[in-house]
Amino acid sequence: MPPESNQESFPPTTSSNPQQSIYIIRHGDRWDYLHPEWKKTAERKGDPSLSSLGHEQARQAGKYLDQLFVTEEIDTDQINLLSSPFLRTIQTSNELLSELKHTANDNATTNDNVNDNDNGITTAADSIKIQPEHSIFELDLWGQNLHSSLPEMQERQCYFPRIDGEYESMFLPSLPETKEQFFERCDLAMEHISRAFPYDDEKNRVIILVTHAACCIGLVKAGTGVRHKRMNLLMYYTCSHRMAHLTHYYYFILVFLGNPGTNKSSSSLFYLQIDENDESK
Repeated sequence: MPPESNQESFPPTTSSNPQQSIYIIRHGDRWDYLHPEWKKTAERKGDPSLSSLGHEQARQAGKYLDQLFVTEEIDTDQINLLSSPFLRTIQTSNELLSELKHTANDNATTNDNVNDNDNGITTAADSIKIQPEHSIFELDLWGQNLHSSLPEMQERQCYFPRIDGEYESMFLPSLPETKEQFFERCDLAMEHISRAFPYDDEKNRVIILVTHAACCIGLVKAGTGVRHKRMNLLMYYTCSHRMAHLTHYYYFILVFLGNPGTNKSSSSLFYLQIDENDESK
């Protein structure tokens, strides 16, 4: 079942009406949600992989984005994907990118050593890199020390060659952190992202952030000024999507893959209804 969308409520994207879209995506369903016994013997308890459902959710999100990018004529040079360095977010990013089979690729090459599509052009999945961004990694409260489970990025690259080994995080968060410090970190991360990817009034741009549930809330709060208590949690089947107007040229799309804490085949998301004249946000 394809993801739902309400993109028809937005002005059409054209060369004379470019827009910048920020997709904030929570990783897919976690292995330890369905198999809690895993943590009893796991060496890296804070770094579980995706479940089978989580892998499928990530692929569904990728198929949706692939269709959207084709419709809006967005190519690989207009797309950046930043991912938290945890395994479940890297896996989500990798599965998502693997489904970008029809998105135009300006870096296409054709030879016998690449994976070509039917038109003889290397797919976007072969071109877009996963940029490991520590500023959007997991919230770590109550002394869980989850981040101690993270391996060196060189190890991640051995298994996920799409990772950009030359990319440097915008900043490294100080740990441990309180909830208040976490929201400050999200504010700073959004400031760095806005500077790193400034609005271009000549072409569209897509920024994909693959992160965790808490960061989804914190980053949207930072980018929109909407208090997190005003976000309505909605439930949908498969990977659902809703868009929220941010400014005259920014759009936020927040996607929750999976229903945290369950193994049900559903997805949830925060839908932000933003009123530009609302001074209370």
